[in-house]
Formats: sequence, structure tokens, C-alpha cells
Amino acid sequence: MKQDFLSDFFDPFHDLITEAQIFCHHKDAKDYFYYRTEFTIKQALDSAIMSQIDEIQLIKQDLTRYADTLLEKLEGFEEYEWCKRVKDQTRKLYQELFEMQMKMEKLDK
Repeated sequence: MKQDFLSDFFDPFHDLITEAQIFCHHKDAKDYFYYRTEFTIKQALDSAIMSQIDEIQLIKQDLTRYADTLLEKLEGFEEYEWCKRVKDQTRKLYQELFEMQMKMEKLDK
């Protein structure tokens, strides 16, 4: 009986679904970035040694790596509905970051 309780406590499937739910409930790229780093995008850009455009590119790469890993794990459990949600959320956040990058590039000229 106690063993069942421990196996329920360390359930990787439940943890994965919880992680997907949290990811899909970020309202925008700023919210996602703050959740992942505990910094705002503005703080990261202000303190960046690299150019701000390079910093946004790094944020996009982190988003891609995170989403790809999450999708791979979800596909392992055949959670295709969650895969679609994660892909949609990734596209939404990526688009916001792309728009930020384009604004930065206009200012940089």
C-alpha cells in the first residue's frame, strides 16, 4: 500500500502534463521568460553584454529547446492533444519574440 503511494507521488506522466499545462497557460512571451528565468525580458536586455537582438535570439533558442523537449516527452506518452497545444503556444510566443526582434532591428538602424 505504501509503495503505491510513493509511485503516485513520483509519476513522470503527471509531472509532464502539469508542465505542459503551465507552459500553455503563459499569456505571452514575457510571462514565459519570467517563469523560466525569474527576470523580465527588459531586465535581461538591459543587463545584456551582447546586443539586445542577440539576447532575443538566445531567448528564442531557449524556447525552441524547451518546447522540443516537452513535445518529445509528450509524444512518448502519445499525448497528441497536448502536443498540439504546446506547438500552438510555441508559435504564439515565437511570433511575439520575432516582433520584438524586428522592432529592435528598426531601432538599431
